[in-house]
This record gives sequence, C-alpha cells and structure tokens, in this order.
Amino acid sequence: MEATVFAGVHCVFIFACVRLWAIESRRRAAEMYALDRAKRLGFQADSTAEIDQLGILAASLAEKDRLIDASLINQRLTRSISPSDVAFRACVNGFVITGLLGTLYNLWHLGPDFWKALLQPSYGVSHAPINVAFAASIFGLGWALAFGLVDSFVMQPRREHFVKEAMGFVLSTATAYLPQSVGPMLSQSVRELKEAAISLFEQGTQAQTQLTQNLVEGAFGHSDVSRSRCWYRRNTWSSVPLYLAQRSANM
Repeated sequence: MEATVFAGVHCVFIFACVRLWAIESRRRAAEMYALDRAKRLGFQADSTAEIDQLGILAASLAEKDRLIDASLINQRLTRSISPSDVAFRACVNGFVITGLLGTLYNLWHLGPDFWKALLQPSYGVSHAPINVAFAASIFGLGWALAFGLVDSFVMQPRREHFVKEAMGFVLSTATAYLPQSVGPMLSQSVRELKEAAISLFEQGTQAQTQLTQNLVEGAFGHSDVSRSRCWYRRNTWSSVPLYLAQRSANM
C-alpha cells in the first residue's frame, strides 16, 4: 500500500514535468514563427508574440536616442517561452522530497520490533517496509536526476539559442531607428554657432561704425558752430572802432 502511494505521487510529478515541457516547446515554436515573420515583414503591432512587442518597444526607444537593455530582452523572452520554469524546478525537487518522505515513513512504520530483530537474528520478520523505504528514495532521486539532465542538456540549450538569435535581431533592427550620430550633430552645432557668432560680429561692427560716424559728425558740427561764433566775435570787435569814429564825427 505504501509503495503504491509514493509511486502515484511520482507519476503525478512525471506527468507535470512532461506537460510543462510540451507547453514550453509549443510557446517556443510560436515565438520562432513570429521571429521568422518579423525578418520578412517587420514587427507586427497587433501581434501577441513577445518578440513583436519587444521589437516595437526597441524601435520607439531608439527614436528617442536610447537602446533597449539586452538583459530586459533576455528576461522577457525567457519568461515568455518558459513561464512555468519555477513549477518545473518544484516538480524535480518534489521527486527528492517524496523519496525522502517515503524512506522516513517506512522506517517509522517498521516499529521497534524491527530494530530489536536487527540485534537478535530472526527469520520470521518481514523486510517489505524497509524495501519500500529504500525503493522510494532510489526512484525519487533517479527521476529527479533524469529530468534535471534532460532539462539542462536538451531544453535549456534550445531556449538559449532562440533567445540569443532573437536578441541579436531586435538590437540590430533598433539601431536603424537611431538618430544621426554624435559626430555629425556636433559638427552641425559648431557650424550653427559659428554662423551666429559671425552674424553678431557683423552687427556689432555695423553698430560701431555707425557710432563712430555719429561721433565724427557731431565733432565736425561742433567745430562749425565754434568757427561761426569766432567769426561773429571777430567781426563785432572790428566794427567797434568804426562805430566810435562815426559817432565822434557826428558830435
């Protein structure tokens, strides 16, 4: 009876692991189909595939002069392909835990009579519980090792190969949406700054020339006024003796 219970638990874990592998293979096939379609037709905005969503996100970030993080691509694609990876690890650990529980339960089920019989040889004691105890541990460890090896050497390399290919395609496509490089942008900025400086210099030169011209005209105008005043004073003082002589003659 005890052997049937623990064997049934192992069967449940086996079915769960195979089921999770089937789901991962189906999701990976869907993402690979979306990747092939994106290579031919571009990323589809109305698609539910993770590769299309990442491609659109990478393009929108590239238009803002930002590149999408490679670790984000890796994380989202891995989660999309194998969303139940934690459940698979739990099933693998469940094999080990079930085997240990089966061993401990059957050793406890033997009771104190069995341990006394070990010290006193007796041929009438049944060894079935202890056989079940060690069988549960052996099968639990064996199934855990088998599923762990298949996942590490078969499923995980396929997953990593797809993620690497998809990541390279997304990043290479996003670079096409980047604005012009820093060098041409800097050259254009320097050229515009130079033109603005030349324009300001020309405006300043014209203003300085106009100011100098105004000062010169003002100086010449002041000189003309001074000469007029001097001529008026000289003529006035020269006419004073003539005026006095005429006045004396009239007297």
